[in-house]
Amino acid sequence: MTAFDRLTIGARSVTPSRTVAAEDASEIVRRAGYTHPLFAPLVRDAPDAAVIPGELTLLLLGGLAEQTDAFDETTLALVSLDAVEFLSPARIGDRIHLEMEVTDKRLSARGTRGFATFAWTCADDAGRIVLTARATFAFRIAAEPMAP
Repeated sequence: MTAFDRLTIGARSVTPSRTVAAEDASEIVRRAGYTHPLFAPLVRDAPDAAVIPGELTLLLLGGLAEQTDAFDETTLALVSLDAVEFLSPARIGDRIHLEMEVTDKRLSARGTRGFATFAWTCADDAGRIVLTARATFAFRIAAEPMAP
């Protein structure tokens, strides 16, 4: 049974928490070229409780999502990330986790791909909501039909 087959609308999963590490955040902020003063402590190696970019939070959530049983070798791609709302900043040292709920599931017209949409909620260990988003993934369902 593929990951897509196992998904049911309304199914929820919660990932373990992950600490936002200073070394990881500083390296990514430097390499990505962030220059906004809000992120300067990360670049200056003074990251204590520094705010991280929202895009970095999304990157961390992608890794957390992959640690659930929602995905397997039939998962093809993240095809859309919609309705992203950054509700409060994530900071160095925060422990964040991802709550996912399957909100939609459909087959492609040819039936060889499945698409599942998840409501994502990122929260810290204090229960503060950091962000919400809607993520849609494509899954392989069957082999492509052979050309005549």
